[in-house]
Amino acid sequence: MSSWARFVLCVFACGFCLPACDAIVGVRCGSGYRAADGGCVVSVDAGFEDGSTDGSLSDGAMADGSMGDGGSDGSMVDGSLSGCGLGEKDCGGTCADVLNDPNNCGDCGTMCTGGAPVCAGGMCIASCSMPFSMCGPECVDTSVNPNHCGMCGNVCPASLCTGGGCVAASGHAVLVGHDYSGTTNNTMEVIAHNSVFLSLGVPYTVLAYEGTASTASVTGVDTAINNVAMSSGRSWTKVVATAGQVTSQLLLARAFVIYPQGDSSTDMELQMLAADWAASLASFLQRGGVVVLFDGPATHAGTWQLLSGTGLVSIAGTTDVGGNSLTVDVLGDAVVTGASSGTYTAEAGSVRFDSSDSTQVVGDGSGPVVIHRVFAQ
Repeated sequence: MSSWARFVLCVFACGFCLPACDAIVGVRCGSGYRAADGGCVVSVDAGFEDGSTDGSLSDGAMADGSMGDGGSDGSMVDGSLSGCGLGEKDCGGTCADVLNDPNNCGDCGTMCTGGAPVCAGGMCIASCSMPFSMCGPECVDTSVNPNHCGMCGNVCPASLCTGGGCVAASGHAVLVGHDYSGTTNNTMEVIAHNSVFLSLGVPYTVLAYEGTASTASVTGVDTAINNVAMSSGRSWTKVVATAGQVTSQLLLARAFVIYPQGDSSTDMELQMLAADWAASLASFLQRGGVVVLFDGPATHAGTWQLLSGTGLVSIAGTTDVGGNSLTVDVLGDAVVTGASSGTYTAEAGSVRFDSSDSTQVVGDGSGPVVIHRVFAQ
């Protein structure tokens, strides 16, 4: 990552907090990466370690084992990760591009016919007009489409297009062991806000999977983000997706937020969703996306299981730590930048991840409560 790219990322991610940014972007690189020029770069054969579960995408997920070679559809094509690719949806066993496919426009089986034969952005329209352009058979928005960025056929190596230009950015995965269902504190609010805004770009669209999360948790997480956003000057557009919509709608999002799943979810259901989302989540991180998962006490083993299909996490379960004292272990990490204290109390609805993960940002002395992974081009 160039110094200029790192500067831009720091400004958007945490304001002009440059003294901390080198530590932020380069902090605790995952397996298969090494620290270089303030960031994390691939260190082993330009690919991920086979079968690693400590920060890499599992089993050589990219088509040729490399990162950032940008397949034409941004999806995993070697079959090592399950589920449809980024921007696609499972339509009866076939992965369809519901943003551009006139036979599956917006959803499976929705055909564009008659006076609206063109599919653009998941909507049937009469003709391809601004802000869309015809690129071959597709009607696309060249300001954000990574396969036609700025002009038809201009493919972004990192699959990230902003304002008609290709952008190289770090992907981030953050696991937060707070469910925000009740009382919160300043540090918890900062963590929620900073985690969601680790990426750059305006407008800032956040895809949200609420699933079986309680109303209290959804409201609590959103309130925490908004409370800090009022002072940071950042704004976001929340788009709620069903489980079946996640893979197709991720393509247009900057961040993906997973709310703490409630007791009505089962371990099997969470693991099945993880398998359905695995390939698209891996591609999303590859292109610089941010995945933020909130977790809390539940009768199932933990919401973290929704990331298990990608090999991003190696967690056995969770332990309730409500009321315990927590310590910010990495003060320079962007997730905690601006927090009022290096220690805080874990409010009710907090858990420790039963893991030996070395990328913890916050812990209780026995394990991580907040984990932050960085994936750079």
